Amino acid sequence: MINRSYDLKEDSAGQLEAVEICNINALPFDKFIIPPYQRPYKWTTKHVNQLISDLITFSTQRQYRLGTLVLHNNEIVDGQQRIITLALLIRVMCDVLKGEKIKAYAKIIEKISTFSKQVSFSNRHTLHNVVENVHTIERRKGSFDLPLFDFLLTRCEFVVVRLGSISEAFQFFDSQNARGKDLAPHDLLKAYHLREISSLTAEDSQNIDEWQNQSTASLRGLFLTLFRAKRWSHRKEAKFFTKDHTDVFKGISLNDGKRYPFYQKEIIAHQFTEMYNHDPVRTIDQHAITYPFNLNDQIINGGRFFDMIRHYMKLHERIRRYRSTLPEGSVAQDILNLIATYDGAERTGDKYVRSMFYTLLLYYVDRFGEEELDKVIPQFFIWAYKLRLRLTSVRLASMDNHASGAGSMFVHVCEARTPYDLININIEGESTVRCSRCKEVKEKFKTYNKLYVKD
Repeated sequence: MINRSYDLKEDSAGQLEAVEICNINALPFDKFIIPPYQRPYKWTTKHVNQLISDLITFSTQRQYRLGTLVLHNNEIVDGQQRIITLALLIRVMCDVLKGEKIKAYAKIIEKISTFSKQVSFSNRHTLHNVVENVHTIERRKGSFDLPLFDFLLTRCEFVVVRLGSISEAFQFFDSQNARGKDLAPHDLLKAYHLREISSLTAEDSQNIDEWQNQSTASLRGLFLTLFRAKRWSHRKEAKFFTKDHTDVFKGISLNDGKRYPFYQKEIIAHQFTEMYNHDPVRTIDQHAITYPFNLNDQIINGGRFFDMIRHYMKLHERIRRYRSTLPEGSVAQDILNLIATYDGAERTGDKYVRSMFYTLLLYYVDRFGEEELDKVIPQFFIWAYKLRLRLTSVRLASMDNHASGAGSMFVHVCEARTPYDLININIEGESTVRCSRCKEVKEKFKTYNKLYVKD
């Protein structure tokens, strides 16, 4: 059945566009056509595993929105990836649950069977992904039961948009391609974590409003910084933050009933923070505590995620202002001024190095606060700017290899118990200088006896 309908609306060409919300049981799979202009099927095992995990996680909810399905005369204009994957998933679930258990779903099963027989794939990448994804689904069959099957068919929904003309369909398809088709990774995370909030609190609303007030560029920069800190500290590459990396910012669900030992401390911290701040005594003493966020810890999905992003927005901005807020004439301020103003500082490669330095500084402050900045910042400077002195030009890959490779200062910070574990590291100086327009950096290395070449 169709769960909810919206009014029909007329477009500029006089065509009607129907918008309705349908559960999977109501979709006309047997009538679906994949038009020749569609892209190949690109979902991989990672996407399939994420879909199955999401279905299991959200299976206690009344409804779960799978996305938008755009149709023209039953041709799939947008939503092909999910429809094919769902057809594969339901076929495997039927094989697992066969018999009387699924007799009530015979009609939709028959429709999906018809769809599977009608669809043919000639693209070798599509065929490869279909076969691999069937194997992936079969490996997850131990998680399939009748309640999950019922949830998938009756409570998982699409927003179904029916376009009135083929020209409108092509226009929609082209516009989707022109604007990049996919949401930005941070937008996907926003949608994911909003679904994890069962009841919106005043704090949630404030955090989400603060998110909404940020520019896309600001959010993109913040997530890239956090992503790199989390990855580099575990010796993993982190050149780009894409939709394939969003699982780095997914964590503990408070709704799935599972409480594994390795994340109990995060659950305890969350519950204590909630209890303390909402105790009636707080209306008298006006006290409040903040959740003790740390990039090495597990993320709690939902409202706490938005609280975390608000926290790191403020930390990110505070560190960017250190040049003007640290004590005048301090060692730390002197170095921050230097890396922002030396002759070649605005070249692309120099910006890569400065970005790596500031990411490291944020990671340190996240772990140790502002303790001993005058002593650790010179260490970070020597480690980061060795790369700048050594190379004629710094590429993105050069920065990534330096940050994630042997001797990574990110790893040292991750493993340190006190700031002095970092202060006491003897960082080798640089004996090769190929950098031009870096005179001020070279002079600063000399003051720390870390330049082993003659002018």
